[in-house]
Amino acid sequence: MFENYLASFQDLKAVENGLLFAWNKKFYPTFSNKRLIEKIPIISFDSKFLYVWSKQKFSGFKQEITDFNQYHLFKIPHSIHLIDSDYSYWVAAIPKKEFYKYLPKFFTIKSQQISPRICGSPLTPFIKIHQKMKETKEYPYDAYTTKESYLATIVHEFAHCYFEQQFSSWHGVKSYNLKLIQNAIELYEKNKNSCLPKIQLPVSNSISELFAFCAEYSAAKILWPTHLKNIDYFVAEKLKQLIKKEKTKISIWKHLSSMKTAIVLLP
Repeated sequence: MFENYLASFQDLKAVENGLLFAWNKKFYPTFSNKRLIEKIPIISFDSKFLYVWSKQKFSGFKQEITDFNQYHLFKIPHSIHLIDSDYSYWVAAIPKKEFYKYLPKFFTIKSQQISPRICGSPLTPFIKIHQKMKETKEYPYDAYTTKESYLATIVHEFAHCYFEQQFSSWHGVKSYNLKLIQNAIELYEKNKNSCLPKIQLPVSNSISELFAFCAEYSAAKILWPTHLKNIDYFVAEKLKQLIKKEKTKISIWKHLSSMKTAIVLLP
């Protein structure tokens, strides 16, 4: 359906609107450290081009004219075959390895840890694909079928990048790792002069997801009432499904318990 899709002016403006919401003062203190927001480049795509918004200039790449003067916009040709499922999401990463071939050298798999980025579909295919998923009952409680939900998705992914810069995993810091390992050696060697280190536990993906959901939900309460209503319905239905699963678990446990009792009673 979207194999030959080319992003429209409205599609590109929608991405820029999502960027503006991430900078919106109403989101303070969710995104209070604007320096971290500045470090996050944004990538979208269609069947022929990659679109990159960045505070940083990239030599050798043609800059496009845009009235969104807070960022530089680059339109980069590509020959990657994209299918409908590629247009169904936004993510706090570069989702397809093939993109790296065309992007500036700044974008590498390793640099994701230093400078996170977000990437996703243009507005039009994103909404139409989610509407189809909802209509065909493939995903009957889909909350991402409106322009509001599209903008909220961009804010959600910004929140992932923001959180992961604020609370990066301890194993990403070489000096801390070396100090921690040396402390461990001294403790095992019973070195009396060794001090117990203050250990920082890694941040799990689930905590990042919780922060991103809260950022999206609070933004919806302020700006997007329709999306807020859709999220409430979506979450309520998911919770009802969880109740059914839990009841199934309980019934299975009772069944197993009765089997165990029967086995014990056997001569």
